[in-house]
Amino acid sequence: MPILQAKKENAIDAVSQLIALLERCREYGWASKFIPIKDALVDLDFDKAIHLYSRIPMPNMGGFLDLILSERNGHLVRSYDEDNALLEMLRGVVSQAIGNLRLYLSYEIDRPLVKVPRGG
Repeated sequence: MPILQAKKENAIDAVSQLIALLERCREYGWASKFIPIKDALVDLDFDKAIHLYSRIPMPNMGGFLDLILSERNGHLVRSYDEDNALLEMLRGVVSQAIGNLRLYLSYEIDRPLVKVPRGG
């Protein structure tokens, strides 16, 4: 499989798992920010996918990195600890997969594909 195809599929898998977790936990607001990224990847519009990812607010109060899945926050969680651990892993995996794609497109740097956890 060509390198770019593998990186695309890895990024789609990572984003898909993140979306699945967010939707399962009824966190539709954040899921809706990642769906256009997945669509752009599927459409081979890598620049758009990378740009959309860069526009997601990550740090600071109310950013994606502040999200905690809990019933108290209105989420449907199976296990507070497990779902939040999976969320944390998927945040990193999505960042790495999109970053790997960007590095390959910009500089032809071929970093290893990321292992995408399941459970969404």
